[in-house]
Amino acid sequence: MTFFTYGDEEDLKYGSLLGDINVVPAYAKLRRPKNKLIRFMHSFAIPFFPLAIFKSVDLYKTNQMLGSWVPIIAKILYNKPLIIRCGYELFRNKMRTSFFSPINIFYYILELFSYNLANKVIISNKTDKLFIKKLFPIHFNKVSINRNIIDTSIFSPENNYRREKNITNGVLYIGRFVDRKNLVMLFQALLGTNIHIGLVGYGYLKKSLESMATKNNIDVKFYGIIPNNKLPDIINRYPVCILPSKYENNPKTLLEYMACKRAVIGSNVPGIKEIIINNFNGIFCANNPDSIRDSISLLLKDKKLRQKLGTNARHYIEQNCSPEIVVKKEYSIYKDVLKIRNF
Repeated sequence: MTFFTYGDEEDLKYGSLLGDINVVPAYAKLRRPKNKLIRFMHSFAIPFFPLAIFKSVDLYKTNQMLGSWVPIIAKILYNKPLIIRCGYELFRNKMRTSFFSPINIFYYILELFSYNLANKVIISNKTDKLFIKKLFPIHFNKVSINRNIIDTSIFSPENNYRREKNITNGVLYIGRFVDRKNLVMLFQALLGTNIHIGLVGYGYLKKSLESMATKNNIDVKFYGIIPNNKLPDIINRYPVCILPSKYENNPKTLLEYMACKRAVIGSNVPGIKEIIINNFNGIFCANNPDSIRDSISLLLKDKKLRQKLGTNARHYIEQNCSPEIVVKKEYSIYKDVLKIRNF
């Protein structure tokens, strides 16, 4: 396996961490243009340079849509199979914020070529798969769903926070502080209550949220940015975790909550509603402060319900998102694309 990156010699330092995996930065041998536009145009020429890696491998795979034109061109030049993997559908996300724009046209054209030239497309959720089927002329069976991977050995209920006491009357949010996450409405739901809220993350709404909390006497703690492998320490301190977003794709934060056996609340929107089964492995809240407040209050008061939801949530992650499950499915896709039965 080789990681082809769009960095320079700095990326070579990761090679010592990866064992037998090679790291090949595009700009370790090529000159990297300083101007962003020129660098963007230059990237289309990368497969034409005498980089042996494009000829020597048996399969190309991307992990995001941006930059996918490099392996697409390489596939045409060297006749190698290609897998396009997207954690979320890029064009669909951009359409949610700006319907018509030049960048959206570029994204559509990019995805049109990517999906059609790929031997297989991996997407993380059903709604994105249906979107691709509706807008792009490709065979539906070409698209496979494979969930975001969660390290269930790190994200587990046994990974306890030892330095501070658990919080009994609080709810936790992890993610960006942006409008689509609906945090202002979450704060509105807590007005006049004594419910504590913990926030992990960053974003342009932080100052507004701090001001709102101060003016309305909301009990809040901003934890800032925490390394991913330390998140279970915080998650396991809280009895309830929430993701009240206006829309999602395959939200990793929600999956990490569930892996830690937490009782979760999510808005009833695409991306979340195909993960949460209401009153089984989590509960839904509507897009209004009263519903959010009622959902939080219900779970804080009902320990048995929290335990049931948490147990079922953990089971869902083990069956759909554990490394064993996700890697096995991806490995089978490789074999299918390469048409190899035993390797």
